Amino acid sequence: MTETIAIVAGAYLVVTGLGLLISPRSYQSMIQDASSADPILLNLSGMVHFILGMVLLVLHFRFASLLQTMVSVTGILLVSKGAALIVLPDLIRRKPNRMSNTRVISAVGFLIYGFALFTMTALAM
Repeated sequence: MTETIAIVAGAYLVVTGLGLLISPRSYQSMIQDASSADPILLNLSGMVHFILGMVLLVLHFRFASLLQTMVSVTGILLVSKGAALIVLPDLIRRKPNRMSNTRVISAVGFLIYGFALFTMTALAM
């Protein structure tokens, strides 16, 4: 199960990281639009993140190996983001001061973590 979750999460993170780098205008617009987003959309996004993270943690809360730890941390991060979107929507709706930096830093983080999940999965198989 660990490897399956790592491959799915890694693929999502790599594709999203590439999207952030290849389509900067779309993602900058998405970040800017978040400040004027309908609060129900933030709540629904929070719900999706929270539920995915909780399901992942209920099924996979393991820390015996590096890959298991990375997968469990992914669940913790999803739950944290979901909770933040639900509990602190006004904070989330604020525009970041440096959108370009935020986008690039997010892209690099997504790519590194996604490739790390792939690499650890390959080593575990």
